[in-house]
Amino acid sequence: PPWLVILRIGILMLVLLGLADPVLNARKAGDRSGPLVIAFDNSWAAANQWDRRAKALRDLLETAERRGQQAVVAPTAPAIGAAPLRLMAASEALSVAGTIIPQPFAPDRAGIAAQLAALKIGGSASTVWISDGVDYPGASALTSALQKIGPLTVVEAGAQTPALIQL
Repeated sequence: PPWLVILRIGILMLVLLGLADPVLNARKAGDRSGPLVIAFDNSWAAANQWDRRAKALRDLLETAERRGQQAVVAPTAPAIGAAPLRLMAASEALSVAGTIIPQPFAPDRAGIAAQLAALKIGGSASTVWISDGVDYPGASALTSALQKIGPLTVVEAGAQTPALIQL
């Protein structure tokens, strides 16, 4: 009978919808009213997908600029003589982000975590980590420091390419 066919099709649609793993009320990275804190891997491993990482960073900061948010950009492999981390206008952070280049050494994630904890931003911020996908020491310290500041979103540019090594 036709009602049975319709019932079976409806059940099949519900099963397929459930398997699609839908997310209700999904929030984009940086989708809060407080400051935006971005940890940005710029070690040697990040050079492979540099354009994607830089574009993700610019997109986040441009969105924060439109919303009038403040931002902190924390490169995990800072250049020698780099200025200490501070909260700044998103437009200023966008210009600072343009000067970040890949560094030929390992990141200091634990050091960046300590600097972020010293900023005392509070729990109303939105945090994003643009990761290079390599498991360096200090990753857990950086993760916990970012989670103390606010909800953490991890972005892995080039996540389809598996890491070659784990340290």
